[in-house]
Amino acid sequence: MKDTKPVSAQDIAFDMEESLNAARDLVRAVMLAAGSLQVPERHAMFRLAEVIGERLEAVEDQRMQIVRLGHDGAPAAVESAPDPRATFTAMLGRLVLVDETLRARHVGPGFAYDGEAGDRVIALCSRLAGSYDENSRDDQDADQAIRDFAAAYGVDLDWLCTGTLTGLIVKAAAAKAGGAADA
Repeated sequence: MKDTKPVSAQDIAFDMEESLNAARDLVRAVMLAAGSLQVPERHAMFRLAEVIGERLEAVEDQRMQIVRLGHDGAPAAVESAPDPRATFTAMLGRLVLVDETLRARHVGPGFAYDGEAGDRVIALCSRLAGSYDENSRDDQDADQAIRDFAAAYGVDLDWLCTGTLTGLIVKAAAAKAGGAADA
C-alpha cells in the first residue's frame, strides 16, 4: 500500500494556478497564431479563445475560493492579482463581436463604421493579450486606443473589459426613460 499524505487546500490552489497559467499561455499562443489567418478564420479563433478565457475565469474563481479557505479554514494571506493578459483575452472576443456586428448591421442614417479602425484595435488587443507590461508606454497607448474606439462607437466599457451587463441594462433603461444613466 502506497503511503499518502493529505493534500492541503493551498496545495490544490497552487496546482490549479499552475494549470491555469499553462492554459492561458496556450490561449495566447492560439491568438498569436490566429493573427496570420484571414479575417473570418481569425475572428473564429478569437471567439474560441474568448470562450476558453471565460471558462478559465470560472476556474480561477473556484481556485480563489479555495485560497480564501486557506489552511484549516483560516483565511489565506495570499491573493493573486488578476492577470491583465487574461482581461485582454476576454476583451478580444468582445471586440470581435463589436466589429462583426457594426460591419454587418445597419445602425442608422449617418452612421459610418471604420472597419480599418476595428481591425487595428483587434490587432492591438491581440498583442496585449499575448504580452502586457503596465510600465510600457506602447502598451498603455494601445490600451487607451481600445478604450477610445469603444467610446467612439458607444461600447460600454464595463461590458468590454469585464463582460458585465449591468451598465448596458441601466443605460438602455435610462435611454427609454429619456434620462441619464448612472451605470
